[in-house]
Amino acid sequence: MNWLREHEMDSWILRAAFVLMLLFPAFYSPHTDVYQSAYYAGFSWAYFLLVLYMLLQIAWNRSSLKLSAWKWTGLVYFGLLFLYNAFSLYFNHTYLHWYWEQVNNTVAFLFLAVLAGFQVSLDGGKHDNIRFLLRCIVISNVCSIIYYFLGYTNLLLCNNRFIFFELPSNFYETRHYWIYSHKSEYALMLTAFTALFVAYRKKFKNLLTFLLSMAVVLFCLWLTHSWTGIAGVFLIIAGGALDQIDWKSFRPRAWHFAAGAGFLAVAAFSVLLLFSYVQLAVISDQVVSLRSELTTLKTEEAKLRAQYELAYDLDAIESGLSEGNTMVKPQNGQVIYVDLSEPDSVTYFENESGATGLSGAVEELQSIVTEIM
Repeated sequence: MNWLREHEMDSWILRAAFVLMLLFPAFYSPHTDVYQSAYYAGFSWAYFLLVLYMLLQIAWNRSSLKLSAWKWTGLVYFGLLFLYNAFSLYFNHTYLHWYWEQVNNTVAFLFLAVLAGFQVSLDGGKHDNIRFLLRCIVISNVCSIIYYFLGYTNLLLCNNRFIFFELPSNFYETRHYWIYSHKSEYALMLTAFTALFVAYRKKFKNLLTFLLSMAVVLFCLWLTHSWTGIAGVFLIIAGGALDQIDWKSFRPRAWHFAAGAGFLAVAAFSVLLLFSYVQLAVISDQVVSLRSELTTLKTEEAKLRAQYELAYDLDAIESGLSEGNTMVKPQNGQVIYVDLSEPDSVTYFENESGATGLSGAVEELQSIVTEIM
């Protein structure tokens, strides 16, 4: 145990968990179907490593835990965690059956409790785990951008298989959610990454690397088309900028008001743009629904036409009328055949001036006699 502590094995385990979460999120599922395996995730190596990390922290730092300082906070926190597991177990047993998701979420909550309770410093010692986490986040999202431009929207590593997802060509919007289950989950993680970047901006090598890393995360957030996440990031960046101001020695100047007015104008236009995109998404969704309804109606029309044609049996009608002598088939002498084998011909008569006077009357009389004969 001392050898593990001297070599900071907990840091290596935590780094491995970061890599598995952000770069290689492999998991197992009891289902072999692609759709069901995405929704019914099972064992994950990343959460297993988090459990090992927590066990090491508890074994090494249990003597430094002051229960009196965390008495009421711990009771409230673990009470809420107990309620979460009770309700989750009920709904999973009755409806959802997402037991492993409940286990993974509980591990994440316990991980937060261990970090806060034992006051674990992730950037202390020989290894700066915060800086390593920031680098993993940037690398993961750069891979996400490349993956998007390759034409894919989601990547799963399930049951030792790589599963590549593409959006349908007639989908009403372009969305991207990388290694996560939905665009909202990816947007939430990107919002958390932005807050982490702003809080630990001094961990970056210089201002340029910080701005480039922020640009990568913001571009990925734009690819998700999650406007709620974009609004949240906007508030985080605004809060980080205001946090840099020394309000005790701050004296407002004219350019401060101009900059504030410009900032508010940009914010107002951003909100208007956000609402326009929301309306566009709603209209696009309605178009997709109407197209689906039109396809359903066409299918129903074809079925009704088939039923209409089958409703009238011509053979049965003919036999019924023939048996009752209502209708009689024509005899051979009543059938006239017209020969249409000859090509069609048209005789065109030009206008002729008729004869007048006595000669004209004689010609008319001659024509009538000829027709009669």
